[in-house]
Amino acid sequence: MSFVELHSRSAFSFLSSGSQPEDLIAGASDLGLEGIALLDRDNVAGVVRFHLAAKERGIKAIIGAEITLDDGSFLPLIPVSIRGYQNLCRLITTVKLRSPKNEHFATKQDIEKHAEDLICITGGEDGFVQKNVKNNKGQEATAWLKYVFEDRLYIELQRHFLRHEEYINQALIGLSHKFKVPYFASNGVYYKDQEDRKLFDVFTCIKNHCTIDEAGKLLSQNNERHIKSEKQMLRIFEDLPEAVGITQDIAARIDFSMDEIGYTFPDYPVPRSETMDSYLRKRSEEGAIKRYGKINGEAQAKLDKELALIKKLNLAGYFLLVWDISEYAKKSGILSQGRGSAANSVVCYSLGITAVDPIEAKLLFERFLSEERDEYP
Repeated sequence: MSFVELHSRSAFSFLSSGSQPEDLIAGASDLGLEGIALLDRDNVAGVVRFHLAAKERGIKAIIGAEITLDDGSFLPLIPVSIRGYQNLCRLITTVKLRSPKNEHFATKQDIEKHAEDLICITGGEDGFVQKNVKNNKGQEATAWLKYVFEDRLYIELQRHFLRHEEYINQALIGLSHKFKVPYFASNGVYYKDQEDRKLFDVFTCIKNHCTIDEAGKLLSQNNERHIKSEKQMLRIFEDLPEAVGITQDIAARIDFSMDEIGYTFPDYPVPRSETMDSYLRKRSEEGAIKRYGKINGEAQAKLDKELALIKKLNLAGYFLLVWDISEYAKKSGILSQGRGSAANSVVCYSLGITAVDPIEAKLLFERFLSEERDEYP
C-alpha cells in the first residue's frame, strides 16, 4: 500500500492556499509520497512549476483543476491523457471567456461536453456532491456524475477532526455503495506544513476584507489541512484502510504528464494505404533514384539509417511538410534551398530540399539530427 494525495491547492488558487507548487512537491517527497495532485481553482497556471519540481524530486505530479459550478460548488477534474488535458483547458477557457472576471462558472452542459478522458472526484466540503448531500440531494448529484463520467468517478472522503465531517462521510459512503462508485481518502491539502495555516488565514482575511481579529468563523478551525504521510492517513482512516490504498490505483490510471505538452506539427495527409513513415520512405527512394540514377548500397544504407531515426523521433510528418513546401516553391518559380546542417541528410537531398550530395561531400548526418538533440532539426 502506498498513499498518493489526490487533492491539493497551491497559491495559484488565488488567496485560497498558503503554499507554492514547489513547496507541495517538496512536502510530499519529504514524507515519502509517491505522488501528489495539484487541483487549483479554474486554472492550470501552476502546473509547469509543479511538474518540473516533481521531476527533480522523482515523484509523480498529477495535475487537474477545481471547476466552479453554477451553484457555487466545485468539481475537481483530473486528465488521464493528453486528450483529457485538452478538454480541461477548453472547459476552463470556455467558461472564462463568456463571463466578466471572477463571475465565471460551468454549467452541467459544459461539463458533459468536455468530460472525455477526465477523472472526476467529488471534492471536499465545498464539492458538488457534498453540497448536495447537505441539501438532501446527494443521490441526484451522484447519479448525474455517474452518468457523465461512468467508471471515472470517485467519491472523496476527508477527515480533519471536525464534528460535522463524519456525518457527510457516512452519507458519501452510502452513496458509494448505492451507485457502485469507489471512495478514496484525501486530506484536501491547502498548505504544506501545519505552520503554513497562519499564512492561509492571512489570505482568508485579505479575501474577505477583514483583519484577523474580525475574521471569526471565517478562519480555519484547526491546522489539519497540511500534507500528511501514508502512516498518518492510515491512522486517520483506520476503519477504512482501503480508502488509502486505492489512491495508488487511481494514480496508476493517470497516464498524462506535462512532458507530452509541446508544439506538434500538423499530421501530413497521406494516401489511405500509407502511413507518414511509409510515404516518406517512398518519396525519399523515388528522389534518390532521380539523384543517383539508382540507389547503390551506400545510399540505401544511409537512407535506411536516417529514416529509422526519423521514425523513432516521430518526425516523418515534419519532413513531409518541408518537402511539400519545397515542391510548391519549385512549381511556383520561387527560389529556395534547405540551409545549414540539412545538407548533411541524404533524405533531404533525395527529397530535393537541399542541393549538396552528403555522400560525395562526406558529411555527417548526426550533425543534423540525433537522439541527443531534443529539438526539431
